[in-house]
Amino acid sequence: MFQRWSGLTFLHFSCPPGEIRQLIPPGLDIDTFPDAEGVESAWVGLVLLQMEDVQFVGLPKIPTATTFAETNVRTYVHRQGEDPGVWFFSLDARSLLATMGARLSYSLPYWYSDLKIDGFHYQGLRHLSHAIYNGIVSPDHDLQLASPGSLDFFLTERYRLYAKRGKRLFYGDVFHEPYPLASATCVIDESLIDAAGIKKRPFTHCCYSPGVAVDVYGLQPVKSH
Repeated sequence: MFQRWSGLTFLHFSCPPGEIRQLIPPGLDIDTFPDAEGVESAWVGLVLLQMEDVQFVGLPKIPTATTFAETNVRTYVHRQGEDPGVWFFSLDARSLLATMGARLSYSLPYWYSDLKIDGFHYQGLRHLSHAIYNGIVSPDHDLQLASPGSLDFFLTERYRLYAKRGKRLFYGDVFHEPYPLASATCVIDESLIDAAGIKKRPFTHCCYSPGVAVDVYGLQPVKSH
């Protein structure tokens, strides 16, 4: 599947790994990176973006599932020190068809939501649960690629997602060029972190990317090491 992810804002805070261990399925380990005090920590992210040009290769575009706002709450995992990736606690999308399709094909916890992006202003209201967010981001103008070993690289350069279907663990790979990133500030009011069952903290890391083109591959079962 081809997609374009544009206007991405990455918001993160750190927390003790044990706080989210119970939210991660067996077979995955929490990936950690030192916080500002040098303590190895888990990181929880809120990522806001616009999905564009979503299309299965060889099939026509579906108007209501081609361009739409999306957001996700996530953390970072690996398998015994290998295969680093993303674990999603929730994903919200403005397209009902995309929400249903992603739940069926990728077993991801998508929610149908009323989302809006107006320049650097992001708004969202999740139907049914009424979780919300409302934020304005102010990015710098200097775009750079994240340096390997940096926090920016750890938080953004992820090329695998994990999902659980029944009792089995699956993975799906993605490919894109490295994100051009700008440091940013953001003022946001949100309740998606609470809705995911995670203790909310102030976001201590924020960066912005104009976007990348992405190839997304189908799920594969995780094989035991």
